[in-house]
Amino acid sequence: MDETQKATEGLVLNMRKKLSLYDLDRKVRLNAVFFADKIPQKPYICSTMKTVLSRFGNIGVTASNERDPGDKMFSVTADDEEAAKAILDSSPWSIMGSSVHFQEWPESMAIEELPRHQIAFWVHLHV
Repeated sequence: MDETQKATEGLVLNMRKKLSLYDLDRKVRLNAVFFADKIPQKPYICSTMKTVLSRFGNIGVTASNERDPGDKMFSVTADDEEAAKAILDSSPWSIMGSSVHFQEWPESMAIEELPRHQIAFWVHLHV
């Protein structure tokens, strides 16, 4: 194996690790959408969501597009179906003052293909 091929292979492995792609291959995937006009910095949201959801086991959270401040979608990975179902059943969530809604993310779809218009949400009325 020549030096260029080794460097390329190392780069691919580092990118997969940085983007948590290994986790996506092995775990149950959910999509989280923040309903807010403006959200805080994405690394802070990822850290907070991971802490909040940690009661369901080993949870991974990654911003779908870290560079786009208008993108409010996050990838959430759970170890098993039970943890993912518990997160879905507990939805919607209020995280950092914003409403966060989860939906299943089939393996056959890219995150950009998920139907954003089909996310279930709750309306709380005060009478």
